[in-house]
Amino acid sequence: MMMGMALKESTTTTLRESPKPIRRRWRFERDPVIEAFADLYCATPRELTRYLLFKEPTENQVRGKRYLIQRIKAYAPHATILTEQEFFWNSGTSLIGLSDKGAKIARENMGIETARAFDTKDSEHEFLLSCVHIRLREYAKANGHGFQWTRNVVNHQKRINPDAIAVLITSQGRFTYAVEIERQSYNQDHLKKAEKYKAVYGHPECVELFGAQKIRVIFVTLSDRRMTTMLEKYSKEYPHRMFWFTTVDQILHDIGAHIFSTPKDYKDATYSLDLSTSPVNRT
Repeated sequence: MMMGMALKESTTTTLRESPKPIRRRWRFERDPVIEAFADLYCATPRELTRYLLFKEPTENQVRGKRYLIQRIKAYAPHATILTEQEFFWNSGTSLIGLSDKGAKIARENMGIETARAFDTKDSEHEFLLSCVHIRLREYAKANGHGFQWTRNVVNHQKRINPDAIAVLITSQGRFTYAVEIERQSYNQDHLKKAEKYKAVYGHPECVELFGAQKIRVIFVTLSDRRMTTMLEKYSKEYPHRMFWFTTVDQILHDIGAHIFSTPKDYKDATYSLDLSTSPVNRT
């Protein structure tokens, strides 16, 4: 009897000291981090957190998302789900996106057919597009608008390949924007691009390309100086309000403000995404 009790106590003690590890199955079909990267294409941990929260995150919130990213990476060390690149443009942090394996999981397990692997060839360009995406999405939610975002893959059979197409669905109607990140200094290729947009504006081909007969083209430049140069050039050749210009800093500060200028009247007025309001006169 005493021997039996001793054996039972010994067994219990052993189990407590050396628990059998339990490997939980990762449920990718409902993982918000994977889903976010599939929608964004790529993001830094801070921008990913902002995407998930719809607002500027705290350091603790960013730290929490970094932990989730590390968990995903540790779950499948031999079948990488995320790909990461050190990104010096944004204070040395990492720019992260889905690997081929991760994109396959997003398509097959989560039903996100547009998910694709992150190609790190032009990280700055892709990061800026993600920033525009996140802030447009925030703006839409804050104002009760519907929002759609399509990050285009280059198709050389098409006349025009914008970096992305954004759609705001408001009580005033459906508004479509072609988004172009312009990091280079002005050159003649910029006017050639404008000519292509102007040629399809208001025609059936515009519907085929962008899903709308009339669109606005948002050019995002790296500085005020470059924006002003492009506005001056466009005002001579294409003085139209279909072309909107702004800068990265203005987008990051407040995308809902009057931050857009057009070649038609850039010296006199600025516009906002709220097209029910009048343009603001420059002072």
